[in-house]
Amino acid sequence: MKEKKHNIFYKTTNSINGKFYYGIHSTNNLEDGYLGSGITMLKAIKKYGKENFTKEILADYKTRKEASEHESREVIMELVELEECYNLKTGGDSGFSQPVSENTRKKMRESHKDRVLSPKFLEKVGSFKSGKEHPNYGKKLTKEQKDFISRVNKGKSVSEETRKKMSIASKGRILSKESREKQANSLRGRFVGEKSPCYGIKKSDEMKNKLSMASTHVLECTICDTIYRSISDASKTLLIPESTVSYRIKSTSPKWLEWKYKNKEV
Repeated sequence: MKEKKHNIFYKTTNSINGKFYYGIHSTNNLEDGYLGSGITMLKAIKKYGKENFTKEILADYKTRKEASEHESREVIMELVELEECYNLKTGGDSGFSQPVSENTRKKMRESHKDRVLSPKFLEKVGSFKSGKEHPNYGKKLTKEQKDFISRVNKGKSVSEETRKKMSIASKGRILSKESREKQANSLRGRFVGEKSPCYGIKKSDEMKNKLSMASTHVLECTICDTIYRSISDASKTLLIPESTVSYRIKSTSPKWLEWKYKNKEV
């Protein structure tokens, strides 16, 4: 991309409340009226009007990279944390370079309130494609891109509160037949043979007994003096669900005393 004539580092100040915004801008015309493009900055301009903002050019560079490096040195987290600062992230084209505080998160949430997405953006989102039709399909990330993603995600962790919200949101969710088939196909053969995490590990007698006790569906059972090879066999013969057979065998009710495992007590 061809460099613009001016690559400026600037400060825009709200003359009504004294709040300010730092940014960089590449242009061929220093009088283009540009004041900033941050979410909070745009909302402030809409609220107070352009006439109530003044822009001060603090530095002018030959390249965008130099302007970005200047911004990264000046717009640090301590500045972003200030209530009177409109910036939501640290400086430089790479964005955040350190964990975001709760105060900054609050500012970001406030900035997105009542945000209305443009029809053009919604149309673009609706046109997103996946798989081979995606424009980035087959493209590999550069080392710089991987390092940037790693820095952004470093230190991030899901809180217990968020886990609870995710759990509640997933309750009662029913996967479609297509989704279930996709999951089955993705798992098929993944843990078979040498791919199994237990491959080559010998089971102790204690483990074998536990597995045997857990596999109640293969235990022989006696129902009204009739022996069945398994709960599954009894279910098919008696035309009742396996869960019903299992419940009656484990029940302590006198009504089901004749329903029991043949040689084991479970």
